[in-house]
Amino acid sequence: MKKITLIAVAAISMSVFASCKKDYTCTCKVTSGGTTMEVAQTYPKTSKSTAKTACDSYKSTVAMAGATAECSLK
Repeated sequence: MKKITLIAVAAISMSVFASCKKDYTCTCKVTSGGTTMEVAQTYPKTSKSTAKTACDSYKSTVAMAGATAECSLK
């Protein structure tokens, strides 16, 4: 009985820690032609690394358009 309980606890623990997905928001201050505006993009139920990649990609896209952006992930 102890083995079954131990295996069940281990399985539940692994599933809880394996799903580290939550909502992240990428907030950027975009400056173009002397005008600054704040833009926010939400990435729902995703991992932090995926949200960071998407946030960095947005910053690169803004730079290609001739503007500058300072972004942070929350």
